Amino acid sequence: MAGVEEFTDLYEHSRERLAGQLYALTGDEHGALDLVQEAFVRTWAKWDRVAGYDDPEAFVRRVAFNLAKNQWRRVKRTLLRSSP
Repeated sequence: MAGVEEFTDLYEHSRERLAGQLYALTGDEHGALDLVQEAFVRTWAKWDRVAGYDDPEAFVRRVAFNLAKNQWRRVKRTLLRSSP
């Protein structure tokens, strides 16, 4: 499959950095790793397109941050719906 090496290189060189950024955002180390992993899975599904971007890591970061934001929205909705 074309691009496997490039994707692997991106994963190996940016996973820890992205996990650190998500940890700073969420305060949850394991959750940050899960979000980054999911972002890479979603990136791989679109790799034919993303590989041509100037900065594929930025795409992975945006996906991961959006996942974190959506997670927070679900928590917030649940808290707002619960009775005091």
